[in-house]
Amino acid sequence: GGTDALGGGEEPSSSSSSSSSSDCCEIVLGIDPDRNGAIAILRSTRVDDGEAGCRLEVRAEVIDVPVYKVAIGKTSKGRERIDAAQLAQLIKRLDFPKHKTVAFLEGGGVEYHFSSYSAFVQGVGVGIWEGVLSHAEIPWHKINSKTWKTLFELVGSRKKKTENDDGGDGAEGDGAKKKRASRGTKVKSSSVALARQIFPELEEELLPKGKHGRADALLIASYGHLVRAQEEGLQSSLKDVFVEAGLKGLSSEKLKLDLLTANELKVLLKDRGLKVSGKKGELIERLLEHGGEKE
Repeated sequence: GGTDALGGGEEPSSSSSSSSSSDCCEIVLGIDPDRNGAIAILRSTRVDDGEAGCRLEVRAEVIDVPVYKVAIGKTSKGRERIDAAQLAQLIKRLDFPKHKTVAFLEGGGVEYHFSSYSAFVQGVGVGIWEGVLSHAEIPWHKINSKTWKTLFELVGSRKKKTENDDGGDGAEGDGAKKKRASRGTKVKSSSVALARQIFPELEEELLPKGKHGRADALLIASYGHLVRAQEEGLQSSLKDVFVEAGLKGLSSEKLKLDLLTANELKVLLKDRGLKVSGKKGELIERLLEHGGEKE
């Protein structure tokens, strides 16, 4: 299995950096570990804006994950699997500077209520990526898909199946399958549309059907970049683009709260004498209505 280098297919030349007052400060990787997944690379350049202070300018590219086909039963088409050896070679060739690179890996498996087959495929993919990143000594953070999708206001949150959905005997019925497929299609189309809006220079690479992993990887990397910028107290050109796209919920205060666990949010709510029930998004909104992280 080979790889398709996107975003021009070449490393940006040194002349594409801003000026002598700028320097490459960090590389954030976003990884969709699915068999149709990809790795997005966001290179940040620190630019001095004078009185406005430093801000991060971002350049993006995305690369398909190398795969190979496995024969399943008597089917002639077979199914694709991540090629671990080729992936390790790809990361080695890219030669990311260890002290400037951090990866955000989307988690997958039974702990995220996936179907048994999806849990198997995603689990294998996540395991391969964990091994490759650890071997390359690249620090990584595993995040739930719902975390970044909620931040970017994407539709299609997964709901627990009811007895009526699965036919009452634990086996998923046709109606539940259709509903789940419909939700998945909406999420994929929404993530592609958002990624095309945020990264217009990669629009052609985001158009092919079946390549939604490229969009997901870019948004996962964007989540990681925004979190890192927030932690370092830096402004980001990428955040400005998201806000211009209508995601006005990406306030600094919301990003701070998004980094906390649900239990940590409940502690803040309890300290304020507020209700502690609800999902994480509801807890964050309640805190924002009453002064955010700090009073």
